[in-house]
Amino acid sequence: MANDKKKIYEKALSEIEKKKLIFIEDIIMLLPISKPTFYDYFPVDSNELNNIKKLIDENKISLK
Repeated sequence: MANDKKKIYEKALSEIEKKKLIFIEDIIMLLPISKPTFYDYFPVDSNELNNIKKLIDENKISLK
């Protein structure tokens, strides 16, 4: 998979939902990019990162 930001974002959302992930580190591990690249693509307070965090929070709540 090429480093296409949109595909990376869609894969991240898919993996969060499919595997019920609750840590950003786990998401990054499953993506074909490094941690610095992840934060370059999705900087703090970006809409994409906020959506990722929202899904993570939903997974955390469902585990309780």
